[in-house]
Amino acid sequence: MPSKTKRVTITIPKEILDEIRGRSRNVSGFMTEAAVERLRRERFREAVAVSAGVWRRENHPELEDVDDIVTYVDELRAEWNREY
Repeated sequence: MPSKTKRVTITIPKEILDEIRGRSRNVSGFMTEAAVERLRRERFREAVAVSAGVWRRENHPELEDVDDIVTYVDELRAEWNREY
């Protein structure tokens, strides 16, 4: 089911509008996709900022080097494969 839409007016440089129109017949769709992607990046940056410093090496001595991490990931994957 499509989400509700709202008509808005934006102002952008003519050169950008010309390039968008050269790439898409649907300017609204193009702008919506661009806004969705920008919002996704902003949310990701916020999540990274909030979670920065959560992982502490001293809390995970079993993951000291790359080989330990590979073993851990392999064990997780094997467990997931058994569950599904």
